[in-house]
Amino acid sequence: MTRTRAVAAAAALVLAAGCSSEGSSPDGSPDPEPSRTPTSSTSAPTTDPAKPAVVLRGYPGSSCQTRGGMVVEVGSMRVTRPVTLEKAGLVGDVNVVHGAPSVVARPDRGPDWSGSYPGPQPSPRSRRDLGWDQRKPLAGAQLEPGRYYFFLPLRVRPPSAHFDALQVTWSEGDVPGVDEAERVSDFKDSCR
Repeated sequence: MTRTRAVAAAAALVLAAGCSSEGSSPDGSPDPEPSRTPTSSTSAPTTDPAKPAVVLRGYPGSSCQTRGGMVVEVGSMRVTRPVTLEKAGLVGDVNVVHGAPSVVARPDRGPDWSGSYPGPQPSPRSRRDLGWDQRKPLAGAQLEPGRYYFFLPLRVRPPSAHFDALQVTWSEGDVPGVDEAERVSDFKDSCR
């Protein structure tokens, strides 16, 4: 009786191994695991709606700048799912007038950077490094997964100005979203 059970078990094992299609295709090549999705270096493998589709890079802390007039704020963001951008702005701003924001795919050599540039546009070298000449209006821009810069031109009013964070809103179909990046900034005649 023991030998009969052993033969039956061996036959069942051989039959199960020969008929199983898990992990292979009809031509014998391995199939990808059904829970994994191929990704590229510019896309993120997340489909979790609880995670934001747009993530801004924040810089906790505060800065004081001795400049007024025109300033271009540059923000860095990662897009994990296709979205349509709605607007970009500031949180907690005082004595600041916003211009029309724009967005560009971050060049391959571009750093994950955010900051301020004095004047109406960055320097020639920074314009090249940031992809400034390829930017497009942010409102209504349809973005695929990847990394991007956004630009927010500002007019800083004297005698002082302030903001707490950068903010971007978007929609993913009918679902709205918003993310903020802390960057407490003061603009004064003197930072002493």
